[in-house]
Amino acid sequence: MALDLKDDYKVFDGLQNVTLDGAPVTDAYALDIVDTEGAPSEGVYLHTDVEFQIRTTAGVVPQIGQVIVDGAGRSFNILAVRQPFANDYYGCICREVTIVAGLALANKITRYPAIVSVDEEGSRIVDNSTADPAFTDVPAKIQDVSAEHADFMGKRGFDRLFHIYVDSEIDLNHGDVLKDEHLIIYDVLSWENRDRIDVLSMIVAHIRN
Repeated sequence: MALDLKDDYKVFDGLQNVTLDGAPVTDAYALDIVDTEGAPSEGVYLHTDVEFQIRTTAGVVPQIGQVIVDGAGRSFNILAVRQPFANDYYGCICREVTIVAGLALANKITRYPAIVSVDEEGSRIVDNSTADPAFTDVPAKIQDVSAEHADFMGKRGFDRLFHIYVDSEIDLNHGDVLKDEHLIIYDVLSWENRDRIDVLSMIVAHIRN
């Protein structure tokens, strides 16, 4: 049998076939972010981030926010793109989708915006039942914070408070509701968008039962 070494460089050089928003990209190179790069960024980049180097001849132009899926099936969000000024590749600084800030974003949330109207007596009515989803199946981490006894329509129940973390900027309004992958509905109380790329946006919500 003849010795075939034509593809061995891919193993030794760490090259792999990936996809960029579903488009196939061959011979991408994955590099860990070393401390000398991560430390000066003051938290913008983490040591768990990865730089994917994609050749300019690959026929794609990477953009911030796109998703790279590596040869092992792991998904990464592109946080920044280094343009190929002095070389022949794009440098895509990426963070794995499933683990962000130490949390596994294993839940999925869908937002139903509030539809506000006024009745004949001038009272404000908020309804979500006829609203189309504003976003669907966004990866999230839902954490149960507290549960307190409360009375609703003459019945004793629990008012349960949750923190919902997402790895993106969120556009919400008071009166919106969120629904998770188990069809549990959460009333949005407040939210806080992130001010750094390495932190999560947080939604405070509750359910009544």
